[in-house]
Amino acid sequence: MVVCEECKPCEAQRPPIGLEDFRRVLRYNPYYFWQMAQEEKAHPDTPIPRYGDGACEHVVYESGGTAGLAGGREDVWRAIVELSRRWVAYAGFFAAPTYACFEQRFYDAYDWLDGLGAQRWAGQSGKGQMVAPHKYVQAVGVERLEKLATVAVDVEADVADENGDGLPDTVTVQIGDQNVTAQAELSELLAFRVGGSGDDVDFWQREIRPACFARLADGRVQLTFRSWLGVAPALYGGFAPAVLDPADRSIYIDEVEIWRRWHDAGG
Repeated sequence: MVVCEECKPCEAQRPPIGLEDFRRVLRYNPYYFWQMAQEEKAHPDTPIPRYGDGACEHVVYESGGTAGLAGGREDVWRAIVELSRRWVAYAGFFAAPTYACFEQRFYDAYDWLDGLGAQRWAGQSGKGQMVAPHKYVQAVGVERLEKLATVAVDVEADVADENGDGLPDTVTVQIGDQNVTAQAELSELLAFRVGGSGDDVDFWQREIRPACFARLADGRVQLTFRSWLGVAPALYGGFAPAVLDPADRSIYIDEVEIWRRWHDAGG
């Protein structure tokens, strides 16, 4: 088993929502939010023109600073991470079920002699049950992050236009790797883009989220996600960010990493 040491829960907590969840809440056009648009001279009937009367939403860039804007997706991501931390500090519990690290001391009867007996009730309920700082503990153990496989994506065959509007919108990958197909709980599987737009890219920022895993009749596992979540991260970097054409299949990743995130009760 290969366990990722850079993303231990104490050091890099997975935020309760991702950038795509944030975008959905705002009901922002997905292509514009993920730095995509088309020139009308090349695509006269495009629903996402970069300029003109039909361009009702601004393109959001990875970094607002390099595009001369107030903020970008990187700024939104950092705000989500910081807000999730502040929420825990203020409310005392997480906004969504997650892994957390904390130290818990159990006091016994002899602690009364040291004047610590009163603190015993800070760690136990009246029935002797453990009370954690984050209120409700579903299970005790170690969070494991295990990389199972790197799977190829055929950008010509796997990227499709499901709704027929002329724009690719869905990526479907069928996985036959035994390390993936052998997993009993598909809910433990995660998908990640390969590479990043810089050395300081957050581990969880590479996650393709949301992603749907389903088991096929032949035993393979099928991964489905929205095409705008599969843009090659390196294309978002640089000081002159380009507006990407979703019809250009070369902008999409040709590999995706499959990870397993699970609870090891014996760890």
